[in-house]
Amino acid sequence: MKNLITTAMLWAVISMSLLNAQQYKHDTLHVTEQGRTLAQVIAPRIHEVKEEGNWRVLLETFQSQMITVKEQIPVYKQYHIVFDRGTKLTIEEDLTIENVSRYNITSGEVIPMASLNRAVLLDENIELRLYYTNLDDLYTRNYMALINTAFEKMKTKPKFVQGIKDLYFPVDDLYYNSSSAQMEKGSSLFGKPKFVGFADFTVGVHRNDVALSLGYGLGVGFGRKGEQSLMVAINEINQYDDEISASQRIRLIGGVYRPFKAISFGYYAPLGREINDYFDIKSRFTSTLYPQWGGKFTVNVNYTRSDEFYLGFDFGIPLNIGVSNR
Repeated sequence: MKNLITTAMLWAVISMSLLNAQQYKHDTLHVTEQGRTLAQVIAPRIHEVKEEGNWRVLLETFQSQMITVKEQIPVYKQYHIVFDRGTKLTIEEDLTIENVSRYNITSGEVIPMASLNRAVLLDENIELRLYYTNLDDLYTRNYMALINTAFEKMKTKPKFVQGIKDLYFPVDDLYYNSSSAQMEKGSSLFGKPKFVGFADFTVGVHRNDVALSLGYGLGVGFGRKGEQSLMVAINEINQYDDEISASQRIRLIGGVYRPFKAISFGYYAPLGREINDYFDIKSRFTSTLYPQWGGKFTVNVNYTRSDEFYLGFDFGIPLNIGVSNR
């Protein structure tokens, strides 16, 4: 039992470390006006940026630098500006969007718009994007007031609630409309659901001997990136029994919850009233890691009819299937 607890704790530490290492999570606060974007604040946790206010220093430093070099800036049709605080300020001509036509649909009308320039401001984990038509907009438009008002209008959740939300729904897309001075509804936390499935063949260890497993399942995927899913799954385990010189088999049915792309958790029990004295599995708890380089690695905690626990391991290559209903 002591070895079981130690192994389970180690597995939990590995799982949480992997989750914390995920890099895809970035919140975005969009500041808009009549359907066009004026500014964006991008950070791993936008509510912390609101509390710390370090975006102000980044913007103030950039504006100060722009004033200093104002007279030396060449006249371009399109500008590509990148400011890395404390490192560099580059102002170059951008030819990639010279012939791009953009339109804004407002109140049923199609209004032709000039191509927008963008200035990207970087500082540690914060990125500010300022959008403008003419270079003079960077000097005359009050981005400080626009972004500050957007943060003031942004609702702050209690830390416990925000922590739970960050764990299960790790992306915030927030929209502030400066024309109406109101926050607007962004995309859904759950995204559009889709049907998902999986099938895999794994090789593992069950009671200190090699076992082959075939698993498959079907369920629903949700979340902004569709990486979260809940599925009904069947797992068929096969192992050669030396005593009878024949293969033994048991089928388990259960559910698999995948809160992130890199990990899933499952619970299984024998299918129907199937009783197998050879495997002696009353229930099974699984924790699976999906490394970036491919494959899957599973730790199985098996609970027997005699109220004992033992561990098993599986490794294989999964096939994931997704069908969207969009």
